[in-house]
Amino acid sequence: MYRISNYLKLLFTSVLTCVCLSIKIFPQELIINYNQQTPIANVHYHKAIGSIYKNYYDRLPIYPITGAYSSTGYTLIGVKSGRGQCNYIYIPSDNKLKIGHQYNIQISLWLDRDYLDMPYFQNHFGFAVASNLFENEWGLWYKQFIHFGVLEAEKPVKIEFEFRPMTKTKYLVIGVFQGDEMDDYYLSDFSQHEFKLHSLEVRESKNPELPFQYVGDPFIEKQLENRFSARIDSCTIYFKSGSSEIENKYKKLLNSYADKLRTKQDLINIFGYTDIQGSENKKLGESRIESVKKELIKSGIDSLNLVSINYGESKASSKIDPEDRRVEVFLNVGKVHQKIYTEALEFAHIGHYEDADNLIFKKWVYLVPPKLAITSLFDCWGEGENAEIFKNKLYKIIKNKLYKNESLKFTFDSLYFESKIDNDINAYLTNIRLPITQKRCKYSKDINQQKRLQKFADEYIRQNGFQTIEEIGKRGSLLLPELILQNNELKSLDNYLNIFKEACSTGKLRWDYYARLYDKISVLKSGLQKYGTQSYVDHRGVRIAHSPIIDLDSLDEFRRRVKLSSYSDKEITELKNGQNMLDTFLVRKLNAVFQSDQSYREELKIIETIYGYDSNEMKSHLSEMVKIDSINILIVNDILKANGWLAPNKVGHQGNKTIWLIIQHSDLETQIKYLPLIKKAIDNGEGDPIDLAFLEDRILVQQKLPQVYGTQVLRNEETGQYFVPEIKELRSVNQRRKSIGLQPLELYLKRWDIEWNDQCK
Repeated sequence: MYRISNYLKLLFTSVLTCVCLSIKIFPQELIINYNQQTPIANVHYHKAIGSIYKNYYDRLPIYPITGAYSSTGYTLIGVKSGRGQCNYIYIPSDNKLKIGHQYNIQISLWLDRDYLDMPYFQNHFGFAVASNLFENEWGLWYKQFIHFGVLEAEKPVKIEFEFRPMTKTKYLVIGVFQGDEMDDYYLSDFSQHEFKLHSLEVRESKNPELPFQYVGDPFIEKQLENRFSARIDSCTIYFKSGSSEIENKYKKLLNSYADKLRTKQDLINIFGYTDIQGSENKKLGESRIESVKKELIKSGIDSLNLVSINYGESKASSKIDPEDRRVEVFLNVGKVHQKIYTEALEFAHIGHYEDADNLIFKKWVYLVPPKLAITSLFDCWGEGENAEIFKNKLYKIIKNKLYKNESLKFTFDSLYFESKIDNDINAYLTNIRLPITQKRCKYSKDINQQKRLQKFADEYIRQNGFQTIEEIGKRGSLLLPELILQNNELKSLDNYLNIFKEACSTGKLRWDYYARLYDKISVLKSGLQKYGTQSYVDHRGVRIAHSPIIDLDSLDEFRRRVKLSSYSDKEITELKNGQNMLDTFLVRKLNAVFQSDQSYREELKIIETIYGYDSNEMKSHLSEMVKIDSINILIVNDILKANGWLAPNKVGHQGNKTIWLIIQHSDLETQIKYLPLIKKAIDNGEGDPIDLAFLEDRILVQQKLPQVYGTQVLRNEETGQYFVPEIKELRSVNQRRKSIGLQPLELYLKRWDIEWNDQCK
């Protein structure tokens, strides 16, 4: 793997001395120019995740061009180090830059507020040159880049430096590049953190004596191209039929891997395949893997750095194909500490806690990065007395060894990950497990957990107020405000508004928390918001204000006061078009209907957990809910009779959603009555196709007919288990779901603990 020499590292740091250097030079002819008059830049989307947002970015103005970085952990599968993905801004240079010549570049950039809280973003945001735009589905590009230095956020900043390209340059690229350390800022919700290019000018340097940076080493360009086309450093060893002997031509290739390992933490993954011929293919696949392992160990690689999976003929083609007789070798998929941890987890799953104990407490705790270790407390180590003994020992060693003299941070870190249970804890566990780990934890439902966490936050803030990151750690500073914001009790939220405001004024809390709290309270009261924080990205990739904005003309000024980035002119125009006929009276009326509908349904799980589904308390609550539903449908009937279908531009997206929701919760006769009206509204672009899919499926299930999209889940009254009613043309259900923006069925059903594979058998 390419590593920058010490000499080049010195040159890298030298650029920091000239990033903000302002030197008068004689005007020189522009070679490359990007500005509002010549908006020649574009965005290169990350293959695996960037496409989710492609429509969103395509709808933004072409000037200034917007790129984005995400630290999302899902892209950990197969990465070398660092984390995330980037939608890179690129500017065509059409090979105008000569190899070895020195150039002056001046760039004007804007970064959003989150940049200041993301060290990896700051340390790896920079400039590179490229001869090709590689598809990279594994994460960030690993390229020699020029670091911009730490910049200011939420204002245009000027950057200037000198550079010399050492390869043919077809594109100039700006974004976040791969590095040697992990990103400590972790989100699992595919958050995108934007940066915008306002201008870029490249001229031939008039002062070659200035410090400069080499970029685009010609000796590694072909290696980079090969690496990205193969996803990661890899090679394939082919075997003769029935043989596990490695041919000489492959031995030199395998011997090179010892030099490619950068650290003792790197792993080499070995995957074995056979064709369909013969009866002992699993054994043959294992034998071929062992041959490759022996060759790698002979070259100097420790067996601890090797991980193997034998697929045998399970992934072979339907014919006898020489391509199937192979072993694939991948470098750096995971770390040694992840391998040890995954092996210990496997032992725990079969009840061998003594083996798990030896791996975790004699090896793993000495290798794992301390900030990652605490997530192990929330992994699925099994049940029973031995499991409890193991988990208690794990708890004590992490607290006493890795959080020595930091008991408060340990408490907050523990509570932070506890708050992720039954939500996205499995995404965090990818940090400590091997990426190829298939197991996911199933957690028992604990409805009171959120209440306990919110009570803790309430009591802690009442006694101590909000504290700094130095006092309670980054996770603690994220946990407290988020727990408060997850509360839906209006009185409690109202009590926190001034507390949030004071904490923001003293720098202990970011202003966007105050804006989110203010908007949440406003929406609960009226269905309207002030700062535009209650928004989402729809299935088309378009950012939508979920609830109407009170004063669109003042929105930018309101957001500026709470240090939020401005909506683009295009977004403002779309927002105005989206609520140009807004009826605030109906917005408030439908909001009251929505709150009453949801309040009863939010209590269902709590009552079921405390008293049981068949309890008198549950029957009484369901009876009251039916009464509320009957009142709400009368209100919606009157509204529709007087106004016809109400599109989002009249009542906002939540108001529009509420009409569908009340019809969805009504009786079959009412649902059938309004189905044609909703179909027509969807055809006219006045509603969400997903809403129609749910309504159609519900009607079909009630009529004892196969559903189309698999949105409906029923409960077996005798067993208490949830199940999926019959689905029409089951094999193509995920294609239909994808066409309207629904997630795959197997993911959707996890909220009911339904393993879809079991349904298909």
